[in-house]
Amino acid sequence: MFRVIEHPVIASWTDRLRSVDTDTDEFRRLLRQIGQLLVPSATEHLPTREITVHTPLAETTGRQLDGDTPVLVSILRAGNGLLDGA
Repeated sequence: MFRVIEHPVIASWTDRLRSVDTDTDEFRRLLRQIGQLLVPSATEHLPTREITVHTPLAETTGRQLDGDTPVLVSILRAGNGLLDGA
């Protein structure tokens, strides 16, 4: 599955990553934050199941991932920094 995510914050941060004026610490921070923004889109297809949740006020229903725990793997070493944000 391949998906292009067009997000104004990700686009802005990606441009800052590319800048020669971005130091190493800033580069790593931006990459981690981009990874955090990508997680919801990358995982929205995962199956869930309904569960019962006991709160201090009442019993309610919630959602839990159904099946195996997802594993994120970067294909190229350059993607490792994105995993830090996930």
